[in-house]
Amino acid sequence: MLNKALLFILSIMLSFQAQSQWTTVDSLLQTGSFIDAYSAKDLLKSYQGAKDSAYYNRWRILNKVQLKESQSQAYLDTLTLNFPDYKWGHYFKAMGFIEQGRNKEALPHMNRAIVKDAPAHFYFWRAVIHHNLRDKKMALVDYEKAQGMGLQNSNLFNNLGIIYAEDFQYAKAVETFNKALAVDSNNQSAINALANISIVTGNLREAQKYILSSAKLGANKLAPIPDTILNGDKGSQLRYIAVTTAMSGDFSKSIDWYKELEKIDQCGPADYLNIGYAYYKMGKLKKAEKNYKLAEENIGDSPSSTQHILFDNMSLLYNDLEKYDKTVDYCNKRIALDPYIIDAYLNRGSAWQKLGDFKKAKDDFEYCLRLDVNYVRAYAYRGHLALEMKAFEQALEDAEEAIRRNANYGYGHVVKGYALYNMQRPGFCASLKLGQLLGEEVDFPEECE
Repeated sequence: MLNKALLFILSIMLSFQAQSQWTTVDSLLQTGSFIDAYSAKDLLKSYQGAKDSAYYNRWRILNKVQLKESQSQAYLDTLTLNFPDYKWGHYFKAMGFIEQGRNKEALPHMNRAIVKDAPAHFYFWRAVIHHNLRDKKMALVDYEKAQGMGLQNSNLFNNLGIIYAEDFQYAKAVETFNKALAVDSNNQSAINALANISIVTGNLREAQKYILSSAKLGANKLAPIPDTILNGDKGSQLRYIAVTTAMSGDFSKSIDWYKELEKIDQCGPADYLNIGYAYYKMGKLKKAEKNYKLAEENIGDSPSSTQHILFDNMSLLYNDLEKYDKTVDYCNKRIALDPYIIDAYLNRGSAWQKLGDFKKAKDDFEYCLRLDVNYVRAYAYRGHLALEMKAFEQALEDAEEAIRRNANYGYGHVVKGYALYNMQRPGFCASLKLGQLLGEEVDFPEECE
C-alpha cells in the first residue's frame, strides 16, 4: 500500500514538474525577447517528458521568436504530419498559407483545424479563405457562424458587410458596417463602404460626411463629392448617383436612377450610352440595343471619345447578337474616327471570319500587326483563323509567337492546344489546360478527360 502511495505522489510530482516547466517556457516565449527565447530553448532541451504536440508546438514558437522561419516551418510540418488531429498545427499551417496568398492550400488545413470545440476565430479565418477564393456562399456561412459564436471583430463585420453590399442587400450591409465601427471607429474600409452605399441610395450629404471622416484617417481615402454636384441641380445629382451606382456593379439600380433623370427630361447621348451598357451587363441585349440607338440618334457634336465608346459597345453587342455585318459597320465607324484604333481592326477581322470572308479577316489581323508587331491578340486570332482554314502548322506558329511575346496570354495556349490536337502531336491537353487556367473557356477533346 505504501509503494502505491509513493508511486501516486511521484506521479503527481512529475506532472507538477512538467506543468511548471511548460508554464516557465510559455512565459519566456510570450515576451518575444531573444534572450528569453534562449532560456526557453535550454528548458526545452532538458525536457524529459513525452514528445507530444505541445512539445513540438513550443519549438515552432521558439524558432518563430528567433526569426528562424524555415525551422519554425519544419516543426509545423512535423506537427501536421505526426499529429494530424492536433487542430492548432493545422490552424497555424493554414495561417501561413494565407499570409503567402496561397488560399487553396490553406483551405484543407483550416478544414482539419475546425473540429469539435473549434474557437470562433477559426471559422472567421476559413471564411476569409473562402472569400479570397471568391466563394461568397461558403464565406457567408462561416462569417455568420463566427458571429453567432459571439466573435466581436471589426474585420468580421466589415467582410460580412461587403458580401451583403455586393448582393445589394443595402439595409443589412449598413447595419453590419455600423457593427464594425462600433468595435473599431477607425475601420476605414467600413467607412468607405457606408459612403458608397449612401451615394447608391441617393443620400449625397450623408455620403460626404463619411468621405470627410475617411479623409481624416489618411490612406485609402475617397475623393470628396464636388460642390458643383452637392449643391448643384437635380439633374447633375441624379447623373452622379447613376454613374457611381453603375461603377459599384448595381446596374439595375443605376438604370432606376437614369429613369429618374429621364422623368425630368435631362437624358443625353452619354446617359443613353450608359443605360445601354447597364442593360448589356445584365444580359438584356435588346434593351441595350434600344438605348444605344437612342444615344446614336442624339450623338450630334458629342466628344469623339463618347462616339468611340458607343461604336465599340455596339460592335460588341451585335457580335453577341450574331449580327456580324452590323459589327463590321460599327467597327468601320470607329476606324473613320481614328484609322489607328487597333482593336477595331481586330474585331472587324473576327466578324469577317464569322461571315466566312477569310481573306478580309486575314487582311485585318495582319494590318493589326503592321500597326503593332507586339499585338499578341492578332497573332492568336490569325492562328484561330488558320485553324478554321485547316492550316494547322500556321496556327501553331502564330500561337507560339503570341506565347513568346506574352506567356500569360491564355488564348494563345488554347490555339496552340487545338493546333497540336489536330496534328495529333503530344502536349495538346497541357496547352488547353494552361489556357483554361489563364481564364479562357476551353472545349476539351475526350482524350483530355
